[in-house]
Amino acid sequence: MEREERKAEYLEHFADAFAEYGIDKTSIKKLAGAAGINEASIYQYFKNKDDIIVELVKRYFDTVREEIFPILIDEKISPQLRMQRLINYRSKTDSRAKFVIQVLTNPQYSELCKPELKEFLDGIREIGVKLSGQLKLSEDQAQSFVILVYSSLVADKIFNCKSILSDELELLQSVGYHARKDLDEASALPY
Repeated sequence: MEREERKAEYLEHFADAFAEYGIDKTSIKKLAGAAGINEASIYQYFKNKDDIIVELVKRYFDTVREEIFPILIDEKISPQLRMQRLINYRSKTDSRAKFVIQVLTNPQYSELCKPELKEFLDGIREIGVKLSGQLKLSEDQAQSFVILVYSSLVADKIFNCKSILSDELELLQSVGYHARKDLDEASALPY
């Protein structure tokens, strides 16, 4: 097994350990136990626990960029089908969203993850630019829409309620439709 494959495998086990014990109660010893390795092996791949946390957050954001963002901007499918695919996406994810929220709401760890968060938000801005033309919204409105869709996906994971995502996405579709209609009507006013 190559180094990067082994590192990715360890990260999967580490993510499970963090999900089970929480950020603060997960020691290097627990991480090693979860991966079935000795503690010294961890330091061949990571500097410390903080390095592992940052890597897990980065990988989570990379997954969202690679799997969710393309669904949002796929012009080949209708907005309704895009929303359905997002609803279906929920079944492919796990407790990683909860973990990332724990990290980003922890002052110590959120500071460590600022570069990853900035890169993720830059990606949201790019998607907003691409979607603004498709949805006939301003770039700011389209970025807000992307954030709301992503928030709906995360809320669904946190509350573990299958109807939240579909209800929120239905609302977003409705609001988006009415917002576009209101914008069109407002732009037709003679002032």
